[in-house]
Amino acid sequence: MKSEWRFTIVQVLKDDIRRAIVRTAQAVFLERGFEESSMKEIASRAGVSVGNLYRYYPQKEALFEAVTLPAYAMLSALIGEHGAADAQLAGLREPGAMLEQLGTLLGGVLEQCREPLLILLYGSRGTKQEGVKEQLFEQLAAHVLEHMKSARHMTENGKDAAQPAVQFDAGAARPVAVAFLEGYLEIIRLHADPQRIQSLTRQYISLWFMGLRQLL
Repeated sequence: MKSEWRFTIVQVLKDDIRRAIVRTAQAVFLERGFEESSMKEIASRAGVSVGNLYRYYPQKEALFEAVTLPAYAMLSALIGEHGAADAQLAGLREPGAMLEQLGTLLGGVLEQCREPLLILLYGSRGTKQEGVKEQLFEQLAAHVLEHMKSARHMTENGKDAAQPAVQFDAGAARPVAVAFLEGYLEIIRLHADPQRIQSLTRQYISLWFMGLRQLL
């Protein structure tokens, strides 16, 4: 029994050290970016030896991934699982309620993941994640294109009485995706206050979707 207790205590201490390392690394990567950050500085600021740091994370990029990949996974999943999200939002009768929920959802991602996302977007040079923004653009463009095709299909089959003001082709999907994501991510670049991020995201989503409803 005592050996089990000792194992549990040691494991808790290891987990605490790992979390402290990740928090410190996040601060350093945010200040300096990946290329200009050093494991020596991270170890010093985390209060651990360099050797101990390397036992937890054998390369700087492994530590960078520990800081940033959960945030990327959250945003990527939100974009990638749009089918389930659309179905859930479609169940809301009032457009205002739909936009409020969508704005809260997207604002929550920015609020929870602000610093890791900023590191990915502006401090990932020299890592495998350097092209992450391009990946998000492509992912969202596929989503936009799917909606364009769906809207066109409904119009052609007479299921939507409101004729779109503009007939879009596939070439418009990427510019729309880029414009939306650039503005969305600009919110966290300019603002750090969580309530401000939530408020601006809801406003941003409302403006976008009020405009798109007139076109699609």
